[in-house]
Amino acid sequence: MMDFTNGFIQLNCIFDKSVFSVNQMLRLDFVYNRINISLLYSKQNHTDKELVLIIRMEDKDYPIAFHINSDNGKYYLNPFFKSNYTDINRIYRFLNSSRNFIPSQLFEYINEHICDFDIMTTTHTEVINTFRNSLNHECPYYYTYRRMKMSDKMKEKIREKYSNADEIINFFDKENHCTLVFTSDISKARELVLKL
Repeated sequence: MMDFTNGFIQLNCIFDKSVFSVNQMLRLDFVYNRINISLLYSKQNHTDKELVLIIRMEDKDYPIAFHINSDNGKYYLNPFFKSNYTDINRIYRFLNSSRNFIPSQLFEYINEHICDFDIMTTTHTEVINTFRNSLNHECPYYYTYRRMKMSDKMKEKIREKYSNADEIINFFDKENHCTLVFTSDISKARELVLKL
């Protein structure tokens, strides 16, 4: 886990100063090592601990969702993204003289420079229309659960996204025989709460 306290506090300050409508979200655009990136953030439907990065490379968008964990006033995230890493790393190495793409360095950059990014507000509908294909593939927001066996792919997604993944998998899969359902539509997003 990486300490993302400064970046998360700044992100919330920017959000509170910029977003005035319930169905709006914050979009921060920036360039990191010649790569265009959009950071999407909203507080609608308890999504205040979720952020999505859209990494634009070779005219393709790669969305990666992150869950932010809090502990004793500090905020942490897992700066690892397995689902699109192979493609991102291949293109990044081509663009940046064979160096590897290191997600923790990206988040250190965000932590230090978040106030320098291009800030805009957008609606959830505009985001879905702009990034429809890539977001539908990733489905970053928790929506509900369904009574059926949890797939290995879903377990992997939970492990990548949540620091308490074993607890979530145990509760839903083993104890209640359910799987999670995620959505790309932030208006349907819900907070994932375990009632143990």
